[in-house]
Amino acid sequence: MKLLLTYLAALSAVFGDCSHHNAVFKSIHGADHECSLYLREGTCHSADCSLRCRGLLTRYWNDTVAVPSATINRFYLPSAHDYEYYERTECCLGGVKEKVPLEDVCRRAEASTDCYHRNYGQLQADTPTFVPFTDLQHQQILQDCIDIHQIPESVLVGYVKHGIKLYPEAKCLLRCFLIREGHYTDAGGPDLHRMSVQCEGNYSDEEFRKKASKCIRNLQEQCIDKCELAFRISDECVNGEIALLSVFLGASNTTSNSVTVSPSNTLVLPPKVTSVHKTDHECTVYQQHGVCTTGECSLRCRGLLARYWNDTVGSPAVTINRFYQPGVHDHEYYQRTQCCLTDIKVPMRDVCHRANASISCYNQHYGHLQTKVPEFVPFTELQHEQILQECIDILRIPASILAGYVKHGIANYPEAQCLLRCFMLREGLYSDAGGPDLHRMSVQCEGNYSEGQIREKASRCIGDLRGQCLDKCELAYRIAEECVNGDIAVIVVFAGISTKLTTKLNVSPSLNVNVNGPSFG
Repeated sequence: MKLLLTYLAALSAVFGDCSHHNAVFKSIHGADHECSLYLREGTCHSADCSLRCRGLLTRYWNDTVAVPSATINRFYLPSAHDYEYYERTECCLGGVKEKVPLEDVCRRAEASTDCYHRNYGQLQADTPTFVPFTDLQHQQILQDCIDIHQIPESVLVGYVKHGIKLYPEAKCLLRCFLIREGHYTDAGGPDLHRMSVQCEGNYSDEEFRKKASKCIRNLQEQCIDKCELAFRISDECVNGEIALLSVFLGASNTTSNSVTVSPSNTLVLPPKVTSVHKTDHECTVYQQHGVCTTGECSLRCRGLLARYWNDTVGSPAVTINRFYQPGVHDHEYYQRTQCCLTDIKVPMRDVCHRANASISCYNQHYGHLQTKVPEFVPFTELQHEQILQECIDILRIPASILAGYVKHGIANYPEAQCLLRCFMLREGLYSDAGGPDLHRMSVQCEGNYSEGQIREKASRCIGDLRGQCLDKCELAYRIAEECVNGDIAVIVVFAGISTKLTTKLNVSPSLNVNVNGPSFG
């Protein structure tokens, strides 16, 4: 089983019922459109690598293996009377392995995909299908659930060491994890198709599905609380070929490795974006029966999901203001809100009451709460890392180039400028046609996007650069460097995540500075 390498950041992702989960769905046409953005002139290798890019975005391609994973079949519909499509496809793939070198990843992707086109069945190019999560995305979702449920580090280390079965808190954490990944609902149980795609299981095995469904029905009839039910379904009904419980434990183990506390032996029940309306709905799903505490923690949960609350700081980030509309003639709303926040006497450790009191200050003084207006949710560090890694894979940036621009600067590496462009495109912070989204960039970096003077200066700078007919990569870089690198420092975020990845790779920087443009591959 593949243990997977964040959110949500896909530009042409198609969502189903996403009211309480982060699952992403892509069609072939949607993925191809994304690739056409990232691999445009000045950003792509001389060879056609679009089919490899498609496989990377839909998570069925890996350069190390250099053949599609079995989950590519979710995009194809075999003929009802064709009983040899699988054997023909495998035979064709065998020929590709013999004839096309492993290191020629673009040709391997093209030839392998062609095997499916010619032998497996009809390509369903317009049908969105579930895209598996990566390791970093698993870690982010697990961390969200840990924060929502206030799981102590000792409990995390405890269930990793002693098993989920002994910790009711861990069962509630697993339920939250499964729900946020779109693999499970309390009403419908597990989504066997998505779980199988996630774990590369065989969801077409009718015998397995019947056996799992019978097991699930038996457990649902026992009136078990929701956390226990989610755990037992994962442990008893779908923990064979579809081993999502192992994925959860893998993410938990990675997270617990950074924790230095001793495991807890105390078994205690746990404390019981987006728009405000949507985050509140998510919180009610995660904090339902058997999961919530007697205290009121829903406003803290709202802040966690909308990324304006942090327990360590104990007060909302300035980006909470994007959910409020001050009165046109009210010129003192900011001062009143700050005065209210200063007067809060709730201890820092009482995070739920601090969140309630802080958000009440905004409700009373800042302006009208816009409950149903969707707002941009800032990316976390794990999500930044995932998106940067995807762009590195798509553009085939060598590790030496990554280390090179971290040490010597982006200006010296055209490849790094293309990587920055891809990073901003995938985060929805920039487009070639419209330039930077100053509102989103400011929310991401906690800048002040309401200052007209800052916006006017940035707009003038962007207009001047556009008049110079720069290639797309250099234009994106220079806009980020020269026009929005003060209060809105997206380029600092990019450099920080790049440095983190470079530290992991431990390679020497490239000194080959290509003044004629990017040279990928």
